[in-house]
Amino acid sequence: QMFKTKMANGILPSNVTLTITIEKDKDNKFRNHVDKLLASFNKKYEDVEEEDKIIPLQYVAVKPPKEVMSVDESQNLVSFLYTLFNGSYTSQNATDDSDDKTYTYLRSVNLKKNRILVETSGYSSSAEILKELIDSENTLATLNGFKHKTLYTQNESYHDSPTKFANDLKESFDLYTEDKTKYQDKLVSTPASRIAEMSSKESIVVINMNSKTAENVIGSMVTYMKTRGEK
Repeated sequence: QMFKTKMANGILPSNVTLTITIEKDKDNKFRNHVDKLLASFNKKYEDVEEEDKIIPLQYVAVKPPKEVMSVDESQNLVSFLYTLFNGSYTSQNATDDSDDKTYTYLRSVNLKKNRILVETSGYSSSAEILKELIDSENTLATLNGFKHKTLYTQNESYHDSPTKFANDLKESFDLYTEDKTKYQDKLVSTPASRIAEMSSKESIVVINMNSKTAENVIGSMVTYMKTRGEK
């Protein structure tokens, strides 16, 4: 078995490729099994809106790889991935009135220099819960024969009140769209926090847009630059 992933935005994998080696006389049995899995998967997500479509699953025959994982390595990897946290994480000490939000994602699984590298990312509104998440992943890795290493952590900045820069952007957006927007805290991992750590004096904003919002976003940015220039 060999994994290969590609990152779309540095946060989540856009696709993943898995090469599976099987005995030649079990080829038909394997194909029949996979066909049933694909049919079940496609049926489950057939009603999903087009813009939220899950990346399709498919399989093709390829040349045998030069190297493969041993059975023990495969079993350890599958066990680790199965138990690894992925998505919303609830603290072991969470209470009913707790509003802390924590998320973790499996970013990639790759083979490099005869090593299996499993990379995850996580973020939380609570530094204490984030540490709990890291400690839990370390425990899971150890139990499955993996070594765990935290590459880096960063502090997300939350303000009790919006900054002048944020208010100026909001004003420009409201002016261009003739609408009233509202502030809402979101736990979204972006490069802004990392950049802010290195240059805290700069005003930084990350804007996500698609074909439906592009006109409003671009128009609002032009409005911001015009009004800022006038001031």
